Amino acid sequence: MDKSIPHIAAFGFRALNGVDGGIETHARELYPRLANLGFRITVLSRMQFQQQKRTSVSIDEAAPNLTSKSLYAPTTRGLEALIHSAIAAGYCVFQRPDVVHVHGIGPSLFIPILRLFGLRIVMTHHGPDYDATKWRWFGRAVLQIGEGLGVRSANAVICVSNYIRDLIRRKYRVDAHTIYNGLPNSQSIEPPRDRHLRSLETRRYVLMVGRLTPHKRIEDVIAAMTDRDLADIELVVCGSGSEQDLYVQHLRNLARQQRNVKLLGFVSPEDLPWVYANSLCTVMASSYEGMPLAVLEALSFGSPTVLSRIPAHEELMLPAIQYFDLGNVEGIRACIHHVREQPPDTRSMAATTIDDRFDWDTIAAQTQSVFVQTIESATSDKKAVH
Repeated sequence: MDKSIPHIAAFGFRALNGVDGGIETHARELYPRLANLGFRITVLSRMQFQQQKRTSVSIDEAAPNLTSKSLYAPTTRGLEALIHSAIAAGYCVFQRPDVVHVHGIGPSLFIPILRLFGLRIVMTHHGPDYDATKWRWFGRAVLQIGEGLGVRSANAVICVSNYIRDLIRRKYRVDAHTIYNGLPNSQSIEPPRDRHLRSLETRRYVLMVGRLTPHKRIEDVIAAMTDRDLADIELVVCGSGSEQDLYVQHLRNLARQQRNVKLLGFVSPEDLPWVYANSLCTVMASSYEGMPLAVLEALSFGSPTVLSRIPAHEELMLPAIQYFDLGNVEGIRACIHHVREQPPDTRSMAATTIDDRFDWDTIAAQTQSVFVQTIESATSDKKAVH
């Protein structure tokens, strides 16, 4: 690996490969592109999610300057991300990369410490995680502190939506770059390798994609599917969650009580395009999002979307009939019935919603520009001192 090119270390997510999640998908698409744009990238993965057994490995043959370093993280809920971020910050202090790229407001707690050691930081704000219903008052307070420390201390802040950028402008009077999440390549849709997926009937299931967490409000959609007129339609949920999690156990109990609900667990990124393309519609009932990749993927692969009326969803400016008020089960049913009776023109919808803002190559180039500005400002600061 060429050590003469700028070195970027990144943390704030679990791993790149074999893990579902919005930030993980974001990192999986972004870092190989950045590696090919002239950076040496080290992603700091959590040990229990790292697929390879070695502690430091190249993870993409097409991007030889991209490696993954496996670091310890406990499995205790609420401590996993915090302790891993502390260890990752310590790693960065000793390795001294040219830029540390921190994802999320929880890991951003450690940005002031990194700055004290003279490191340059780019923070990506993926959403106000303290709005998630899973957090109690202490967790919310820690996340809000992390947000404040991160956006005030980082050399540059990236937000994945204008909604988040405007939020931190109001709260902290800090300016930021808006660089959206991107869309996958929609050129090829191959039949899924998983035989359970191949048994799904085209246009006979409603789809939800995402981790099984309370803020996704999956139970609202399960309740909507109890409608007698939807008895011949399945709800298919693609996403993982800890079996020890009480919310996951609650969802499994609800699914057992309803024949037309399937919790499929983790579905590989290679199989998801087919699942989207053959669905009746994709529903996102979340109480908050940053810029939801599942919605962008659904649009890309031709699945009509039905969305809760929250700022991140409304930023996409889809037809009003495809939105419902948060927590409104009857509203979800009405939207699904409408899609079933009058399927929208998904090509037209995608064409009016999707532009270069959501192209991963554009996103990588925009992120490259932020990194270069951050490195150049560090160089100019050193010259000014001398």
